Amino acid sequence: MAISRQVIEHIAELARVEINNEKELEKMAAEIDKIIAYFDKLKELDTSGIEAMEYLEADGCGDENTLRNDEVGKSYDREDLLCRQEEKEPGFFIVPRIVE
Repeated sequence: MAISRQVIEHIAELARVEINNEKELEKMAAEIDKIIAYFDKLKELDTSGIEAMEYLEADGCGDENTLRNDEVGKSYDREDLLCRQEEKEPGFFIVPRIVE
């Protein structure tokens, strides 16, 4: 499936990627074509006997939930963390503004 120039330019705009020349545009189109070809190849696989999964399991046995429990752990005192900071307000760090 050939990707048109307009599609590549639209994808680049959505991804906020600047394409500076025709060579980059052609390279991007070739890479996207390879990705689409790979997915087309995956469509050829027979998955009729494979059960759908909700999430991957680390050990593969499927007997128990492998996600850890949400437990409260060791915490640090806020004032101890802020004591060496020169610019601060009660309970907060003051950092330079980077977004205008």
